[in-house]
Amino acid sequence: MLYGRVVMHIAYIPIRRVFRDGRAEDVVDAVAVELPVEIYVNGVREAVLETSPGMLEELGMGYARVRGLAVEGVKVNGGRIDLRANPLRTIGPGVPIVGFAVGIEGVFRAVENVFSLAKLFRETGCFHVAALTSVDGGVVELVEDISRHCALYKLIGRISKIGMDASNKLVVMSSRAASHLVEAVALLTAPVAVFRGAPTGRAIERARELNLTLVAHTGRDKFNIYTHGYRIKL
Repeated sequence: MLYGRVVMHIAYIPIRRVFRDGRAEDVVDAVAVELPVEIYVNGVREAVLETSPGMLEELGMGYARVRGLAVEGVKVNGGRIDLRANPLRTIGPGVPIVGFAVGIEGVFRAVENVFSLAKLFRETGCFHVAALTSVDGGVVELVEDISRHCALYKLIGRISKIGMDASNKLVVMSSRAASHLVEAVALLTAPVAVFRGAPTGRAIERARELNLTLVAHTGRDKFNIYTHGYRIKL
């Protein structure tokens, strides 16, 4: 148990900060709260996820959808999520190839707007972000979590819960692009996935196979397009 004031996702901890010139000062540091959560599917313990408090129902729903399960019921009790679910399907053909395109300014604005709203990341430096934006960069849904996987699970669960159509939107993530994250994004049928970090080779392969436009290595004035670049209007 940490000593200090706890406000939902953050604990404020007294620390000593030391400088190279020998100075030291007593300050209060903002530290992310980490919660181990057990996930049970039809009574069987499937996983333990390290996550941030909050949106645990959405976490369970997103976890189930990524694993090809149709959720019939979700019960959250402390650090335990119980899911009643049946097999739905494996990852299918991916994102439909339709007449969707976003301008380069839309991509830059999406990234800028998402990170300007990432308050927990700015305060602690310990959170990942998963967000859904419109083609003009407006933020539609945003989740912050200590785990990049849980952030995306919660975003998927949130979109599933409210029944939102993501087929004309962008997904923006703060992490590198790994293949399992690309596969999870494809389930939303959002045509464009924008990652702040670098992609793996397998992520590029899966994005190509799933018809997903993969953008990564995003910076203030550049980004790389790795697959299906026809969706980015130059």
